[in-house]
Amino acid sequence: MTNIQNQASQISLTAVHYWRTLGITAAPPPTMLLLMQSALYPLPRWWRTRNRTVRGLPARVQTLHHTGHRVGVATGFGFGAPATAALVELLAAWGVRQFWLVGMAGGLQPHLAVGDVVLPTYAVRGEGTSHHYGATAPTLTPYGTLQSRLGQTLTAARIPHHTAPVWTTDAPFRETTAAIDQHTAAGVAAVEMETAALWAVAHHLQLEIGTTLLISDSVAHGHWQPATPAQTAALPRVAQAVIAAILPLLAAH
Repeated sequence: MTNIQNQASQISLTAVHYWRTLGITAAPPPTMLLLMQSALYPLPRWWRTRNRTVRGLPARVQTLHHTGHRVGVATGFGFGAPATAALVELLAAWGVRQFWLVGMAGGLQPHLAVGDVVLPTYAVRGEGTSHHYGATAPTLTPYGTLQSRLGQTLTAARIPHHTAPVWTTDAPFRETTAAIDQHTAAGVAAVEMETAALWAVAHHLQLEIGTTLLISDSVAHGHWQPATPAQTAALPRVAQAVIAAILPLLAAH
């Protein structure tokens, strides 16, 4: 028995046990889109047409009518590694088997601009949640093939994007100049708060997983460079273009 299996046999409360108390009888969608920031949620009107709301979860969850309810959207569940991991465990207990996270990240490389799209190739573990899912290496790669298929789909849709490592942290106000310089020199593109934990859960539960990040500000050169109001206002349009290109891929799963 592996160490992580031994730990699982001793867990007092599992996501499956907790799920059974929620009383949700709706059928799960095969795929769930996790929208991390509410700023990305002003979606086109057709998203809301005849969608089904699933109540009882610690998130706002809808299944999308125009995907045949094969794709759900979850938002409003907080941010960071623990909240994301807990929600994914619950949704996996429901029966969701593929997850796509769309979120924001701070740029580390000077060439990245606000609104640029990043597909992580691996995540540097700077948070604590992934440890509880058996992760021991300093970096994690995504489980399954979804991440590569996201890149292929964005390329076919002629949506520019970068493929590069990211750094996952628990403490956005404790990103030291030394750490930023170290990750920048290693070619890490951006810093965010969910990917390493999400991918650790995916490996543990064998879930297809993908992450797409939008650059929302920058800490390149060791100092914070916030987005302008115009740049921030444009981020939902970038997210909508990316999501519209990827949805047919997700609905076909």
